[in-house]
Amino acid sequence: MSPPPELVSKNRFLGFLIWQTFTSSTIYFLTKLFLLAFFTTPKFSPSQLCFSLLKFFTFTFSNLLFSSSLSILSSPQSLPYASPLQLAAGLVRFAFVSSPAEPEFRRRALVSARFVVFVVVAGISGALSVVCLCGFDGFELIARLGFRGFVFGVLYGLFDVYKKRWVLEFPIIQYLNWIVIENEIWVLDNVEDQCNCILDAFIGLLLKMDFGVLMMRKTYVRIRALDNVEDQCNCVLDFCFGLLLKMDCGFLMRKTYVRIVTRPLFYSFKMGLPLAIKRALKLSNVAYLFLSVLQVFLPEQFKSGGTMGQFITEQIILYIGSFSMVFCWELSHHLHQVLHTKRFLFAPPKGSAAAETNPSEPLLAALEESIPDSLPQYLAYLDLCMVCENNVDTWRRAAFFEETGETYKRVVAACLRPLEQLASNLSEGLEGCFVDKAHQLSNQLQSPTDSQRDSRHCEPLNNFQKYAWCARAVASLTAWSHEEDRFGVAQLTGSNAAVTSTLISSLLAVEAFMGKKTSLQPQHLMGPAAIKWNTPNTGRRDVVTTKKQGGPLHAKAYAMADVLRTSVYSIVSTFHDEMFTSNKAGLLEKDWVLKSKPLFGTYELLVQKLHHFLDYRAN
Repeated sequence: MSPPPELVSKNRFLGFLIWQTFTSSTIYFLTKLFLLAFFTTPKFSPSQLCFSLLKFFTFTFSNLLFSSSLSILSSPQSLPYASPLQLAAGLVRFAFVSSPAEPEFRRRALVSARFVVFVVVAGISGALSVVCLCGFDGFELIARLGFRGFVFGVLYGLFDVYKKRWVLEFPIIQYLNWIVIENEIWVLDNVEDQCNCILDAFIGLLLKMDFGVLMMRKTYVRIRALDNVEDQCNCVLDFCFGLLLKMDCGFLMRKTYVRIVTRPLFYSFKMGLPLAIKRALKLSNVAYLFLSVLQVFLPEQFKSGGTMGQFITEQIILYIGSFSMVFCWELSHHLHQVLHTKRFLFAPPKGSAAAETNPSEPLLAALEESIPDSLPQYLAYLDLCMVCENNVDTWRRAAFFEETGETYKRVVAACLRPLEQLASNLSEGLEGCFVDKAHQLSNQLQSPTDSQRDSRHCEPLNNFQKYAWCARAVASLTAWSHEEDRFGVAQLTGSNAAVTSTLISSLLAVEAFMGKKTSLQPQHLMGPAAIKWNTPNTGRRDVVTTKKQGGPLHAKAYAMADVLRTSVYSIVSTFHDEMFTSNKAGLLEKDWVLKSKPLFGTYELLVQKLHHFLDYRAN
């Protein structure tokens, strides 16, 4: 049986500590034996051996302390926090007004407290690590090195918090029109398989075939054809170079999808070593320069003494020790990302009794019973997206289409629930943006402080990864139902209409957040070739947003809109013939759009948007 979701997080945390201990111990011994041995004189005595063991265990403990604080701070999504001014205002209000703090403020204050604890723990870990690596002789030397290590650790902790490196970045990363897949690659082992794979991909692209499975050892490729020859050739060339040069490749452009799964854990760790070394060099250089400047303003007891040769030797030892410490921390970051974001199979072993009776129950339990926005829930959505999109675990996807239809409804409901929450939150944030034309100027001239009042409505976009998985999973599952749904549960349960309505409604909400007009376009104002004529001023209220299009929120909204648009197109392209026939008979709205009031927009607006998708002019 699959372990419970809570046990998955604990096992990965323990595995992370074990791997971190192994890497930090290796770096410690390599630094002592091959780098610092040139600047120190070894002494072989029982007391020196005890001191060496004490330094080693202290160094290991300091790294475990840093890794534990990193795991406690980490989260699959960016968490809202309280600024220093907000914390001060909250404390003053609590001290003088004696009013209970709001739940939102307590939640933000708790996140800020976790930041402070992480920075302090990083400082303590830095002090212990530098002392253990660079020296252990004399109280003055220990105090001087410990102070420098503490300052260095605090700077590193502040850098991590500022860059949000505590946020878990899952393998799939969204970039506007492109989705780059980093952590899910296997490379073919011989030239013959490479050439066969390239040839099949090339034929599939040119013939515009949506061919399904290409199994070569542990390689799976699924390709959906591009619309023009230029994109086809570019995709084939990139795919060829990616295989031949053993580089990661993955693209998603409108109806194109190339994916190769999946590479081993050690390969992911090996790929992060060069980046960890490069970043460790940069951070250690910056911190060393900062400490050199800070040393000018320190008291005499914190400054280096002795001759010029001793000073240079001490600085070299300090730089080597600081680099080794940062290198350990960078590897801890990389191990933390790799181990915690690796896909977990929420399924019983294939061939077991549970796999024959109810293989979907562990996945559904993780989706429905896990803490919202927790790591187990994210892993469950990642597993669901992989099952729905790929042909690796077809037996698990086939179990979704069981005869009663209950499993299919639960899976669809688990995917649509976050998307409905996204549309609802964005709709609430945009309620105050429905203004008349006469009030648009005053809305544009409002101060930045006023525009930040509704920042809580922008927070759902920070949960972009889960929304993207939900949209892609439910769209792929709906598309696969065209071929694999033997009992017709997708249509009989009304899930197809619910899926398209939720996806289009969420798309309209995201587009409105981006500043696009989402009002209903009269049909008599549409010219040939879908040309929109200039519309007279009918006093219609439009959506006006004050979000800067160059900001990070707009980039996430653009990426989310691209995922939702691609998801709807995948359904429309699969059911295009059926939809076209229903449209001629006047039954398109009945089969694919819910009659109930959508979370955003109107029923007529959803119908018009679906017609745009059917005509391939939704952009």
